[in-house]
Amino acid sequence: MRRSSTLAGTIGICLFLSIGAFAGDDLAEADRLFALGGLENFQKSIPIYAKAAAQDPGSFEANWKSSRAHREYANQAKRQDVADWKKICTEHGKAGMQYAQKAIDLQRTSPTGTITTASTSASIRTG
Repeated sequence: MRRSSTLAGTIGICLFLSIGAFAGDDLAEADRLFALGGLENFQKSIPIYAKAAAQDPGSFEANWKSSRAHREYANQAKRQDVADWKKICTEHGKAGMQYAQKAIDLQRTSPTGTITTASTSASIRTG
């Protein structure tokens, strides 16, 4: 009995750690795209950051970076005068706010989440 519970615990820990590793891989890929900059790369990074946040909902990093990607995509759409940029700003501003709020809820004392929320909020107002 004790051996099976130890085995189950070990398997559980391995699964938990592997989920974190997959989320880390996604964050690295999204970070790479985000660092390249530009409308298309920001847009491509959004679902990857979202996947990382879904795989690890307790990840402050995945949530605030997802918020940042939404904000930058909306800002670039406006700067480039993309068709429907106002709609893009509204949709991505709201999505970014949701991720920023999750980040704040995870780390209330971190200025990163608060700053991201404020700048994302500005994207909604200007969109």
